[in-house]
Amino acid sequence: MDCIDVKREGKTTEFQYLIILAGISKKLQEAIEKEISGTKVEIIGVDAVGPQVGKDLRTSGLLAAIYSLIAITIYVAFRFDFRFAPGAFLSLLHDGLITLGVLTLLRFEFDMTGLAAIMTLLGYSINDTIVVYDRVRENLVKHKTKTLGEIINISINETLGRSIITSLTVLIVSAVLLFYGGHTLRTFSFVMFFGVIIGTYSSIYIAAPLALYTERIMKAYTLKAIKK
Repeated sequence: MDCIDVKREGKTTEFQYLIILAGISKKLQEAIEKEISGTKVEIIGVDAVGPQVGKDLRTSGLLAAIYSLIAITIYVAFRFDFRFAPGAFLSLLHDGLITLGVLTLLRFEFDMTGLAAIMTLLGYSINDTIVVYDRVRENLVKHKTKTLGEIINISINETLGRSIITSLTVLIVSAVLLFYGGHTLRTFSFVMFFGVIIGTYSSIYIAAPLALYTERIMKAYTLKAIKK
């Protein structure tokens, strides 16, 4: 049986290893216990992932992400304004792709826990974006003489403290899970820790400015249609 990878896990004072093999069974567990007899061995868990299971996971994860993005975009378009929908969509896409890229770069295993973490991250990120958009909507009524760009700046400044404090609380919990949660929760906690930083950034610097960019495009098309 070919060994694909062996990773050291846990604290430096502990001897925990993640052994990735091309197919694993009960016999392998027994062989490991027999080979190092005399030493207390605890097999934390065994995951058997065949090519079909891996393919199903990728397909399910991709479909879940696509459906979520579409549903959130439609909700934002109807709940707020069509101008806000592209910003929400692209900021969420940005969060998911960047986080997946970092997971791949750092060679984290991506399983159902990782998929659940990505979906949780998307939910957290859109919540942060909605807070900004909701304040923009309120200020559109309050400051009717100001441009959308000025209103977005005012709204971001008003919600910045809330966004940072909320993100810090999530980061603290995620950091504790990352360092003390063990191997089982490592992927989930890392996605939340890294993703919250990216999600907070995208809500402020991507989602809101894209609403302004969308308005400019819509105005340009309207003027072009009038001239015709």
